[in-house]
Amino acid sequence: MKHVLLGWALVAALGSVSIGCKDACQSATDRLNARFKECKFPDDSAITLSASAECDAATGAYFDCRADCAESASCATLHGTDPQGAKDFNQCNLDCK
Repeated sequence: MKHVLLGWALVAALGSVSIGCKDACQSATDRLNARFKECKFPDDSAITLSASAECDAATGAYFDCRADCAESASCATLHGTDPQGAKDFNQCNLDCK
């Protein structure tokens, strides 16, 4: 259940920005989806972005930071089974600006 909540939290955060062509936000989304796949998340956990808004430099940097956090976290952390890892992962995401 925790991994579902974590996945939806990331979807909500990334889903709030929609983009057109492949840019920093799309690259970060691709990195997150690759990490989810590595960690054996269901295919319906994939994050998709619509093409209705732009991704500026600050938003791209923020999502890139979030992707860095996910890539550095263990799969157990992302699935919500590593409490200390979850604490570190949450702090990493909070530090993203």
